[in-house]
Amino acid sequence: QVITMVRRISHRLSPEMLTKFGLGDALHHTIQQLADSGAIRARFESRGELGRLSPERELAAYRIVQELLNNMIKHSGASEIVLRLSRQARELVVTLEDDGRGFSQETFNALKSTPGGLGLKNIQSRLDILQANINFTDNGPGRAGTTTRLGIPLGQDTSQQDAGEGDAALYRGPE
Repeated sequence: QVITMVRRISHRLSPEMLTKFGLGDALHHTIQQLADSGAIRARFESRGELGRLSPERELAAYRIVQELLNNMIKHSGASEIVLRLSRQARELVVTLEDDGRGFSQETFNALKSTPGGLGLKNIQSRLDILQANINFTDNGPGRAGTTTRLGIPLGQDTSQQDAGEGDAALYRGPE
């Protein structure tokens, strides 16, 4: 029983899909589980070869997206979520769109520094670790929802091997 509990805790800390296959596959799997649950329409899109970040950076990025998805489901009233993942110039970009109540950058900045809101504080702390940036855009009157863009710099903890197009290489996992 204790072994089962430890395995469950370990899995929650570092999902096997993330460890074995990387951020793209783990996020795709998460979105697929959301869609299969029937709780919300969810779609995943990915463009191009994404490669791998270091395990620590992948986990931090995964946890940020997990918290964003949780907040969208709990607070936005959305009926649909789209997650897009791409590599652009020197960053990995995760874009989340929903059709719920809007959420702005100003709201994020205000809430992350108030008592409570542990999820937003966790997002900010992981952003700091990754030296990443996040931008929330309320789609405004007449257009429901929020577009969230997470930009994760590449090359901060990786080798120069197989960099391609001048970018620092992505982590390729154990050889």
